[in-house]
Amino acid sequence: MCPVISAIVATYNAPDLLYKTLVSLRDQSLKSNVYEVIIIDDGSTDHTLDMLKEFCTLHTHFQWYTQKNQGPAVARNLGIRYARGKYIAITDHDCIADRDWLRAVCDIFDQDQEVLGIEGLTASNPEAIHLFTHQVVNYSGGMFATCNVAYRTDILNQIGGFDEDYPYGHEDTDLSLRVRQLGSIRFSPEAKIIHPPIPISFEKLVKQANQLVLNEFILFKKQPNWYNQYHRSPLHTLLVELCFKMFFHLLRINLKYVYRSPIMYVKYCLAIFLQRMYLLYLLAKMYWKNQIPVYIAE
Repeated sequence: MCPVISAIVATYNAPDLLYKTLVSLRDQSLKSNVYEVIIIDDGSTDHTLDMLKEFCTLHTHFQWYTQKNQGPAVARNLGIRYARGKYIAITDHDCIADRDWLRAVCDIFDQDQEVLGIEGLTASNPEAIHLFTHQVVNYSGGMFATCNVAYRTDILNQIGGFDEDYPYGHEDTDLSLRVRQLGSIRFSPEAKIIHPPIPISFEKLVKQANQLVLNEFILFKKQPNWYNQYHRSPLHTLLVELCFKMFFHLLRINLKYVYRSPIMYVKYCLAIFLQRMYLLYLLAKMYWKNQIPVYIAE
């Protein structure tokens, strides 16, 4: 008997976080013969595989596969190929699924055949959030982040899954745009995921500029019609909106930390300043190598 729904989790070097995610998926209110969990290890170099072997041996509706490190889009596509369910739910290795997460997804798909995708509510722990944490919060929809989305399997196969040209980031936006060209994606507060705040280092925050630059140009090239509805151009987005407007926006909304932790606030200001300097360096490097016209050409 094939499961009704397949949950896919891509992971890399995060066994402790992943274990908590797997426990939350093990404890779903659906019976174990109704769903399966597919974990794709993206070339971890720590003890992730040892943990997966032990966990999946104990829980036979969990399967794991491994690949060389190629990024989350490639990993999730591998999971889609192995999925046997008629629905696919996707979450990340640092998330906690509500007990009724998969049940809520199945109910919506079963009740409305016109719905091709579902975006669930994603909450976090506000008391644990600070300047150097990463978390996703989505109470009203429109993000389509891979921490909490689901699609009909036949639709994902029809559009070819995630676009593997995106190294990290924007692959979820691109996928949702292609699905929405065929039908609707519904937001459901019942399909709930908790995304706990995860610490992020000073260095990692600065180096995020590399992802921001490359992914912005790729998204523009892949989805020009959608992109032009909301942005002038990738260069305008990166130079004006991100480097300038977002910089001062982040300083303003985080002013509360001046009193709570002034040293951390100064460190954060330095990090986002260096991030933007690194971004400008990357753009200059692309311009010098004549790479920008390649991305913005029709």
